[in-house]
Amino acid sequence: MEQEPIVVIIAGKRYILAEQEDPEHIKRITDLTDRRIRETRVANPFLDREEAAVSAALSIADELVKANNEILRLRKQRGKQSEASEKT
Repeated sequence: MEQEPIVVIIAGKRYILAEQEDPEHIKRITDLTDRRIRETRVANPFLDREEAAVSAALSIADELVKANNEILRLRKQRGKQSEASEKT
């Protein structure tokens, strides 16, 4: 069954999302995006909406890459620990 489109407002602009994700998930990610753009504009009031959105997107992408790197590091560490315990 197809879900109804979801209307969200990000940085004062209305968007209609035809996502198949859970509406609560969509609300969480759009709230995060909106908050980051607003924080970016407060910190850098000379930025227009598009520049603030790009800056916020880069910040979120940076956190995602760092989190993924940490996950990979922990998986490797766990794998090494498993190998060591198998040898004993």
